[in-house]
Amino acid sequence: MVLFFYFYEVVWKPTLITNAVIRKTFNEANADEECAGVITWMHTFSPAKSWILGLQEYRKPLMHFHTQFNEEIPYDTIDMDFMNENQSAHGDREYGHIVSRMGIERKVVVGHWQNTEVIKKIAQWMITAVGLMESSHIRVCRFGDNMNNVAVTEGDKVEAQIKFGWEIDHYNVNDLVEYVDAVSSGEIKALTDEYYSKYDILLEGRDAAEFRKHVEVQAAIEIGMEKFLEERDYHAIVTHFGMLGGLKQLPVATAFWTPQPNLTVGAEAWILAGGAHHTAFSYDLTVEQMVDWADAMGIEAVVIDKNTDIRTLKNELRWNSVVYR
Repeated sequence: MVLFFYFYEVVWKPTLITNAVIRKTFNEANADEECAGVITWMHTFSPAKSWILGLQEYRKPLMHFHTQFNEEIPYDTIDMDFMNENQSAHGDREYGHIVSRMGIERKVVVGHWQNTEVIKKIAQWMITAVGLMESSHIRVCRFGDNMNNVAVTEGDKVEAQIKFGWEIDHYNVNDLVEYVDAVSSGEIKALTDEYYSKYDILLEGRDAAEFRKHVEVQAAIEIGMEKFLEERDYHAIVTHFGMLGGLKQLPVATAFWTPQPNLTVGAEAWILAGGAHHTAFSYDLTVEQMVDWADAMGIEAVVIDKNTDIRTLKNELRWNSVVYR
């Protein structure tokens, strides 16, 4: 059984029986720009060699959903007809064997299809799959190149495009200044008023009027950046404070979180893993989603959480060095 999903809409496909139909269906998914991935589940016995060619040609995120229609097995009435039509245990293991043997990355979700937690897992994976597909055409605008002698921002633009599909272009910061300077006073006031309505402004002894002037500069930069990105069809932006050009200041965000399992272990683990001082913060993604994304991209993911201990982490980093470097 194959399901296509389109940004949370799941589209059922008929049971795939032959090699040719399986291959055709996977390539339809490849060609459909609205399809973000495929969910497979073997509700009956499915000879796994039939899936080889289709899996070889498939290029999008894949989930193997290990489930069965009936939540309980009817032991009192079970017969061979029932077995032939409900062999998810047999079919899923046959299929799982061939996908593992082919070395294909996929998400495996196990559980009854009506279970709330199972549905939640599938929904979260859908978000990850959409992110993977979106990644294939992300365009990043970089104002100013790497800061001199700074290691953590010295990225490889070619490798980023090969690995992630990200197109990274460079502009002089004064290309942005033109857009910032063109922002009207009315636009600046409207966005600044929005800042003040949504956030608690902590003056910490500073003059309120003077502080607002600095906030207005930030509002102008935000509006100018947004117009620059929209006009040139960019989806992300990178700047650094070593090259301001005609900008009066830089749009720097602040985030705080509680290190796990505690500051001592968390900081030591972060340093051992080579974590940079540049970080991103999100309320919308789970650790599992981020790990799924890294797995699909073929890159290393190191999780530092309440279960982290240094000895185990060091071993994990050693193993990862063999796989990823």
